[in-house]
Amino acid sequence: MESNSSTKPFINIKFEQVFNHMPEAYLIGDLSTQKVLFANRAMLHFSGYSYNEISQLTIDDILIDQSHHVITDPNDNNYSEGFFQSKNGNRFLVEVNGSILEDDGIILFILMIRDITERKTKYKSLVARLDMEAMLAGLSTRFINLDVNDIPSAIQSVIMEVGDFSGADRVYIFEFDDGELETMTNTYEWCSTGVISRQNILVRLPVVMFPWWIENFRKGNIVNIPDVNLMPPEASTEKEMLLLHSIRSVLLIPLFLERKLIGFLGFEALHDFREWPENNNRFLKMIGNIFANALAHKKDVIALQQSEKRYRDVVESSPNPMVVLMGNQILMVNSAAKKILRISESGMSLKSSEVKKIISPKIYRYINKFLKINATNKAPIEFEYINSDNERYILDICLQKISIDNEIAVLIMATDLTSRKILESEKVENIKFRFAIDKISLLANSSQTKQETLQFLADQLGEILHANGCFVSLWDNENNKAVPVAAYGPYRHIYRNIAKDNNEPTLTASVLKSKKIMVVPDVLKSPHISKSIAEKFPSKTLIGIPILHKEKKLGAVLLAYNKLRNFSLDEISRIDSLVEPIKLVFLKAQLHEEIEIAYDQTLEGWARAIEYREHELLNHTRTVTKASVEMGVILGFSNEDLIQIKRGALLHDIGKMGIEDRILLKNGKLSDEEFDEMKKHTTLAYEMLKEIRYLKPALDIPLNHHEHWDGGGYPRGLRGEEIPLFARIFTLVDVWDALSSKRPYKEPWPKEKIRAYLLDESGKLFDPTLVPIFLQFVDNLTPDWFDNLKINI
Repeated sequence: MESNSSTKPFINIKFEQVFNHMPEAYLIGDLSTQKVLFANRAMLHFSGYSYNEISQLTIDDILIDQSHHVITDPNDNNYSEGFFQSKNGNRFLVEVNGSILEDDGIILFILMIRDITERKTKYKSLVARLDMEAMLAGLSTRFINLDVNDIPSAIQSVIMEVGDFSGADRVYIFEFDDGELETMTNTYEWCSTGVISRQNILVRLPVVMFPWWIENFRKGNIVNIPDVNLMPPEASTEKEMLLLHSIRSVLLIPLFLERKLIGFLGFEALHDFREWPENNNRFLKMIGNIFANALAHKKDVIALQQSEKRYRDVVESSPNPMVVLMGNQILMVNSAAKKILRISESGMSLKSSEVKKIISPKIYRYINKFLKINATNKAPIEFEYINSDNERYILDICLQKISIDNEIAVLIMATDLTSRKILESEKVENIKFRFAIDKISLLANSSQTKQETLQFLADQLGEILHANGCFVSLWDNENNKAVPVAAYGPYRHIYRNIAKDNNEPTLTASVLKSKKIMVVPDVLKSPHISKSIAEKFPSKTLIGIPILHKEKKLGAVLLAYNKLRNFSLDEISRIDSLVEPIKLVFLKAQLHEEIEIAYDQTLEGWARAIEYREHELLNHTRTVTKASVEMGVILGFSNEDLIQIKRGALLHDIGKMGIEDRILLKNGKLSDEEFDEMKKHTTLAYEMLKEIRYLKPALDIPLNHHEHWDGGGYPRGLRGEEIPLFARIFTLVDVWDALSSKRPYKEPWPKEKIRAYLLDESGKLFDPTLVPIFLQFVDNLTPDWFDNLKINI
């Protein structure tokens, strides 16, 4: 430390040496004049001044925000934060600790100054990150089960929020038109105040105009340009376009769905150059993924609606008359029925006596008889109607009783696809659980099966709540009991199979009855849990979480702890904050199962429509479907593959809906021209169904089930393993059932004759590796197998 003679009375050499070797920066000055008298070496190094220079300054020259004034009164707080200005003009955020010393009548201030710039910067970065994560958690739940008509407004709203949050001048989404990388359109846009929208003119732009962007997008790269003027030479096309519109900085995030590039999310700065931090980009990319999933959901629903319209057109133009009744009222008739029955649209409001007359007394008596028995599969039909709530339904049923608004209806075809909407989850309240809530909320928007969804839920809750076990049960309202479905912990693989006496109490039933979270401190002493069940687990303490939706019991989550423990009100409150996201997962699982059932009922209805048209083929579809699925089980196929085999088998002859009756129902051999027309049913099936995404894996059977191992089949003449395995299996099953069944033109073949034929055609018509496996399967069939054609997957 440097000093002068005026300071020697209150500083000695020993103190001066100690002061100079302190690592922190210190200043001593005259309080009355604010003049700097001393600065240790750390201060000189930090400030950049020499001692002579700094001793000419006052404290106001260095601490520019007057943070030192905190030490003017010994009774005041002696700590503050402010800015320190060095010799070269740099400013540092510092903390100042001050004290007052009196010596020989002179009042001195002593300041210890520490640079906290880096610490504060990291803190601000952390706060910004937490804000982004909180925003992401809120946005991720917004699109869960959103009606397709509400998706555009939701995306626009989210873009505005992201734009405000990011500080960009313009935020937008471009989508590639028709799902191909040929043209792209600005489909969504948000602009800050004073920025002019360009959305209306950025329509179907050729992708070749942006080669550098597209090349980066294909690689999954984010395009981050802080200064457009510094873009690389290979980006000259994009650079010219950006400069033309006075864009200074740009950030582009590619949008992918199932590894396919579908568009990109863009951020632009027009007024100032903008740095786009990499850590922020990660969150923006996650937001991009949310947009991609929402856009894909919208396209899928539209594609499904278009596909349904095409199928309705097929039914409407079918030569077979189709009618559906509710009570004594006609709800829908196709063109053939209108023509045959000689009724117009006014026939939809005919009186009871008129309906009986037009339908005919014989058919009407048959329908009344059907209402009194458990009959199925009589007359196929598909129709659309609007109920009193103005909801649209596509019904595909086979002469069976159903309930529509609590009224019994009789249909001559099967399916009920009713769009429904699930309530959005409420805003996350507990920030400590936002990551877990985010994961659970995202799970509710995933494409996983019910079992996968609830197992993931059990795993997540078990981990985030530090439980030794987590058990998820659904409530069977029909039988008034809990159904175990998933578990986390050591009992994960046996929980679903644990049986109990129906008279034994369960915690699930108790918490659903109480409708509130229930803590069981000691399992063995609780009246809510049967002793036989409690003794099977090492758990000491349980928490039961009821899951209800509009007073309807959905199920419960049980958290298990192997040690006795109590829970604070804060812990219970945090658990309670998870109830809404968990409810969405339960609803999603329930909806997924209902949709799967509706899909399969639709397929079975289509299959029954074909069987009904070809009267001699009743039960053919169910027989070949059951046999194909069981062959898949023998070959070790996954459950998902078995489902696709089932769907493909049900739909194998759906293309015949487009074949004229004079050909399809002809008694006798078809002419060459007629046979060529008949062969089109394979490609017709493919064209009818190819736009339905969930059916794509199943289309191998409808398209290829007439291909031959030796290449002599149709429609494409595939050979050997070029033929998909599903189709090879089905071809074998289909021929076997045709030979085994009675037809108007033949009697069923004896088993030995069928066996000889299948062996003879091995390597010609059939896959030689499948024939012996199939023959062994057929040998084990019993009469009961044919009496019960129900398919269990």
